[in-house]
Amino acid sequence: MRAGLFFLFLAIVGCKSKTHDPPIFSGEELVVEVRTVNLAVAPGVIHLATPRISAIAEEISQMSETGIICFEELWTQESKDAVIKALGPKMHVFYVDTLGENQRDGESVCSLSQAKRAISCARKNCGDLPDEEQTICVVEQCADELFLIRLRGGEQCLHCLVASVGKSIDGIVEACVQPDNQPLIAGASRAFGGQNGVLVASRWPLLNVEALRLRASFSNRVALFATVMMPEGYEYVEVACTHISTETPLQPNHPDFSSWDEEMIAQIEDISKRLKERAGNRPSLFLGDMNTGPAAGEWISAEMPKVWKRIIELGFYSSAMDVADPLFCTMCLSNTLRLKSAKNTIIDHILVRDPSGGSQLEPISAHPFFDEIRRFAGYRGEPVQKHLSDHYGVVVNFRLHKN
Repeated sequence: MRAGLFFLFLAIVGCKSKTHDPPIFSGEELVVEVRTVNLAVAPGVIHLATPRISAIAEEISQMSETGIICFEELWTQESKDAVIKALGPKMHVFYVDTLGENQRDGESVCSLSQAKRAISCARKNCGDLPDEEQTICVVEQCADELFLIRLRGGEQCLHCLVASVGKSIDGIVEACVQPDNQPLIAGASRAFGGQNGVLVASRWPLLNVEALRLRASFSNRVALFATVMMPEGYEYVEVACTHISTETPLQPNHPDFSSWDEEMIAQIEDISKRLKERAGNRPSLFLGDMNTGPAAGEWISAEMPKVWKRIIELGFYSSAMDVADPLFCTMCLSNTLRLKSAKNTIIDHILVRDPSGGSQLEPISAHPFFDEIRRFAGYRGEPVQKHLSDHYGVVVNFRLHKN
């Protein structure tokens, strides 16, 4: 149960025209490099979120020639701004601000009696840590007290605590704990104030950008769509960039769903439908952290297999799994920001769906990135050596043939 609560807190969580360097051609083919990466800038959920931002930005500054990139878990505006600056003026960028959306005032709050034991434990064991590290510590050190809230029917209280990740203990108390005989407080129902954390970038112009709000529990989730304006003579490519919900020990709190399989499949279906409508006879890419993937060999475990099965039924295939040699995980035990109780999975994907009779994206190679340990400064300037995210990114190179 301690592990389950820990994963609960882990989980609940405009374009300008510029000049570009020439694209890479091979005969009558264009080589298109596509990336996706979950950057895990999730204060209160993943360790060292804010200290990692500058090192992440430095790494991303080397990607300004990438064709298309989907970023996930840029939950703070500071991290979005750092990534956009690092990409530089050659890249076209699109994201949507969902701050404050879907906040339901007064719905998710705690009574003082519900939260008292957890607050006492939190202040005793975690109060001296940097603010954004305190909720991680609370889940580790006060799991029994949190479980007791749930055992006594405090689901709405837990919803508020989860939605307040990244705040200090005092900040969470102020947001979630209803004082006795006081007017009703707003509480919290969306993690990170309602930010969605998704951003898409391209070296080629992004046309007809669109953001689809997804039906989701606990946090706001979106799919970003764009038509990528490829060089003259090449079919444009349709792109969807997203971060799908993930299974947690709590049931979904969106009224449309009774299970995480239902919620995740509905999100996939909604994105697939809109992507198909937009793409017409153009090739399409579906990028991001899908929180699902198949088993592979003896060392990669399946994650949410019903959701993955639905992805395949909708006509998508994993480009990286088709051409990677060797095959690689994206959530890996080797990652220094992961729990040792975690497993090796492939949940970050560059999915392809080619139209019949139209131009096709042909994957030719794939490899991970953000998979090396880096040195950066911690909260107090101390040297830290860790991975830059708890996910490894995926790179796939495609051939796009001329029309």
